[in-house]
Parts: sequence; C-alpha cells; structure tokens
Amino acid sequence: MPANVEIDPATANAQGTDFQTTAFQTEDGGQSRYLTTFSYAGGSSTYSFGLYQFDALGNPLVAPFLGAIGFSGPEIAELQQHGGLSSSTLNALDSQLSAAVATQSGQAAYQGLLNTSDANYAQAVQTDLDDASTTIASQVLSDPVAIQRLYDLNNQFGTATLGQLQTFLGGDTATPPGGDAIE
Repeated sequence: MPANVEIDPATANAQGTDFQTTAFQTEDGGQSRYLTTFSYAGGSSTYSFGLYQFDALGNPLVAPFLGAIGFSGPEIAELQQHGGLSSSTLNALDSQLSAAVATQSGQAAYQGLLNTSDANYAQAVQTDLDDASTTIASQVLSDPVAIQRLYDLNNQFGTATLGQLQTFLGGDTATPPGGDAIE
C-alpha cells in the first residue's frame, strides 16, 4: 500500500542543499574544475558538465541551457555525441562554458538549471516515497542519509528506470537482473 507521506517543505529544502554537497563529492569528486568543463564518462553518456554532471543529450534541460548561454546548435550537437572530440575542440568548449557562466546572465541561467534539477530530484524522491510502503517511507523520512541516497540514486540512474527499487520500496520482493532477491 502506498505511503502518500509528503516531504515537508523545510525538509525538502534542507535535503536539496545537502544533496548539492553530496553531488559535489559523488559527481565531481570534490573538484571544482569539473563544474565548468565537459567530460565524457563513456557508456551511454554524452559529454556532461556541472554540479550534477548534466548530460548534454540525456538531460532535456541541457540543450536549452547551453543555447541560452551562447552555444550554437552545432556546438551543442558536438557535445551530444558519445566521445570523439579532439582535445583542442573540448578545450575551446570548456573555455566557452567557463566564460559564459562567469557572467551575471550565465550565473542566473546556471542557477535556474540547478533549481529546476533540484525540484525534479525532490519530486522524484517524493514519487519514490509515494510508492513505498508506510513502514519504509517512515524509515526513510526519519533518516537524512537515506533521503540523500534516494536523491543520489535519482541523479545517477533515475529511479524510474530502476523498477526494482520501486518494487522494493513498495514492500515487495525485488530481484535485480543477475542478482538475488531482496526482501
């Protein structure tokens, strides 16, 4: 039975702030240089940047953001490919990103990207809790670390794609691909 327990606004705000600190460590390794440089992690990713390592193709907020701070359509398309950019091209795009977010309008656009992402993560965590059993939702809400882990899972993988997590949070047995049942 779904919990339908709401995360109160003060908790959501505090968790969002805390999650930015968590993400800085998990996504950027605590290195501020990754906030304004593009990197390619491989796999199904394309080039990414920023606090949450926003994927240029996988995150629908990224292309409009990049366009708003002065990246052209062809430049965005370059960043939406799976690797292959030369170091000189990547360095030029890094410089462009750094210069753009150093401006007042670039900072405002980047803050908007963060705010929208934070709201999306909070909504995803709320959805996870809505799908959870009352017992599990209560346990998660009483443990800030557990909430942070849900935020991180949503950022890293998107729990909507992790159907097994939804199953588990709902109080049912979940069996991840190639894994043992989790009860």
